[in-house]
Amino acid sequence: MWLIFAILSSLFASLMTIFMKVGLKNLDSTLVTGLRTSMVFILLWILILFMNKGKNIKDISPREWKYIALASFATFFTWVFYFLALKKGTVIKVVAIDRFSIVFSTFISAIFLKEKLTIMTIIGLIVLIVGTMLVVFS
Repeated sequence: MWLIFAILSSLFASLMTIFMKVGLKNLDSTLVTGLRTSMVFILLWILILFMNKGKNIKDISPREWKYIALASFATFFTWVFYFLALKKGTVIKVVAIDRFSIVFSTFISAIFLKEKLTIMTIIGLIVLIVGTMLVVFS
């Protein structure tokens, strides 16, 4: 199931990028990011309430709150910089660099989460890095 969810995530991420590129044409990227985030906030709480997923919020530990907060800050900066880049750059180049997060995530997960890097993973990352450079500098 995770593969289907990952593919759907990728599909919706691409649609979001295209919709935002069109929507940013005559607007400030920070304002649009705030509006979009507000809409996402409302939609998520509707989903949480509909699925009755909020009942365990009181069980979240201080350590878990810390990581939720850190992830929130990372999300904030991701969205602000992504939409600033999208406003000024081409979709193809911005998305290529944004997906470079695969390289960062892989190395960070290997260091902090002790996830194993295989030779095939390293070769794949090298191909990804070269491919990103070809897209960005072509």
